[in-house]
Amino acid sequence: MGLYTSLLRELEAGDAPGYRNFVRMNTVSFQLLLDKVKPAIHRKDTRMRLAILTKERLALILHFVFLLQVNCFIFLSVQRLGCP
Repeated sequence: MGLYTSLLRELEAGDAPGYRNFVRMNTVSFQLLLDKVKPAIHRKDTRMRLAILTKERLALILHFVFLLQVNCFIFLSVQRLGCP
């Protein structure tokens, strides 16, 4: 079990605001989205390594998309202000 898996389990079990902050939605919405995209993002284990769990994969995608949006917003804001 990876670090993200244990973090997500812990957040989902006892820290609803923390879970919502990490994946940017509540558990019900996350589960609905997971059900819809699971066939597209599911991967199989190979002889060389275990695949990332589909739930963990989606949580990471959502988290990093949010971080990308925040960084783009900051970058564009700095450009508009004329800061070096």
